[in-house]
Amino acid sequence: MVLNRDPATGLAPSDLARRCGVTRATMTGLLNGLERDGMITREPDQHDHRMATVKLTEQGSQYLDNILPDYYRRTAALMGHLPFEDKRLLEKLLWQVNDGISSFTTP
Repeated sequence: MVLNRDPATGLAPSDLARRCGVTRATMTGLLNGLERDGMITREPDQHDHRMATVKLTEQGSQYLDNILPDYYRRTAALMGHLPFEDKRLLEKLLWQVNDGISSFTTP
């Protein structure tokens, strides 16, 4: 889903790891599986061949197109009963958790 935000540009694996709140090693494992399944490609950086850009494949985009409507429908059903003020509080708390993820380091 993170790659789907700007599919033409793609992201470096380290950026994906940071945005998802996981270690680089965890992201490497996830990307290996997604690449094996044909959902993503890793394209070498034109300027620094040690780096790569991860992009969704057409198959990956189609997969997301198929699952996202149900994902959003279920999320709306879960959150629909919350009063507006509670939704705002939850949003604020999730942003605080997100801020903490970016500073989280594993031992």
